[in-house]
Amino acid sequence: MCREPYVGKSVLVVGGAGFIGSHLVDKLLTDGGRQVVAIHNLLLGTRDIIKLT
Repeated sequence: MCREPYVGKSVLVVGGAGFIGSHLVDKLLTDGGRQVVAIHNLLLGTRDIIKLT
C-alpha cells in the first residue's frame, strides 16, 4: 500500500473510541507522519480507550 500521499496529512476517524476505530487510530499513529483526530459520541464506545496526547 502506498503511504506517501498520507504523510504530513491530518486524518479524521469517526467512531475512534469504538473497537475498530480505536485500532485504526492506533495503527495510524504508529505509522507516524500524520495528525489523527477521532470523533465519537460514546454511546457504545468508552472514554478509557482514548489516549490523549
